[in-house]
Amino acid sequence: MELCRELEERGDELLREAGMVLTPLLIHFAGMLNPEVDPYMTPMSFNKQRIF
Repeated sequence: MELCRELEERGDELLREAGMVLTPLLIHFAGMLNPEVDPYMTPMSFNKQRIF
C-alpha cells in the first residue's frame, strides 16, 4: 500500500506541474516493482482487485 500512496502523491504533483503528462509516473512505478513482476499486468490486477 505504501507504493500506491507514493504513486498517488507523485501523480498529484505531476498533474499540478504538467497537466496530464504521466509518463514520468509510469516510469517511476515500473522501476519500483520487483523485476519478476510484469509492469503491464500489475495495474490491471490492482484494478481487478479494486486496489487503487
